[in-house]
Amino acid sequence: MEDYLFIKELWKQELDWDETLNSSQQDKWCNLYEDLLPLSSLPIPRYIGGDGYKLFCFSDASAKVYSAAVYLYSTVGGTANVNLIFSKARVAPTKHLSIPKLELLAVLIGTRALNYVPNQLQAPVTDRILWTDSQCVLHWMKSHKPLPTFAQNRLKEISSHKDVKFRYISTSQNPADLVTRGLTAEELVHNNLWWHGPSWQDKVAILGLSAD
Repeated sequence: MEDYLFIKELWKQELDWDETLNSSQQDKWCNLYEDLLPLSSLPIPRYIGGDGYKLFCFSDASAKVYSAAVYLYSTVGGTANVNLIFSKARVAPTKHLSIPKLELLAVLIGTRALNYVPNQLQAPVTDRILWTDSQCVLHWMKSHKPLPTFAQNRLKEISSHKDVKFRYISTSQNPADLVTRGLTAEELVHNNLWWHGPSWQDKVAILGLSAD
């Protein structure tokens, strides 16, 4: 995500696409390139099998980035498997937005992802659950009081997805927090939370437990 933030900074400086970067900018770009090298040799299994498909989505936001990550739960031979299958991250708008509003945008792209992924899988998905660590957004979703137009418009789209369940998760268990907080590529390669989600996911899927 640092590369996107860097590009955003260049855009804010109104640089043309063929304009030469200064020495400081060139050094930063070279550092970003070197940081991404471990990803070039990272194997990512693409086989999707088993049955009992469920989709778990996690969303998060910071002042600079908001994101969502979707995990596919399935059972193979009675054993539960949870793997990252889709993720989306966006840099925060240039116009300043509060953290609750950015968290709401994260829930919105997560809800869209939970609608998009099943269409691409073409497999029966029995449950779609989205977790956020923003209690403010969850409160907005349950509120019957008038809210600012920004929130109302996005909550209207989110609530239109009737088969998505929304729950709270602590920040320490939220894999989307890794995106908004930032990790090096080397750290990401070996991060089990990112690739497989929280360790309690199989219990939630099987027993229908609440995440809070």
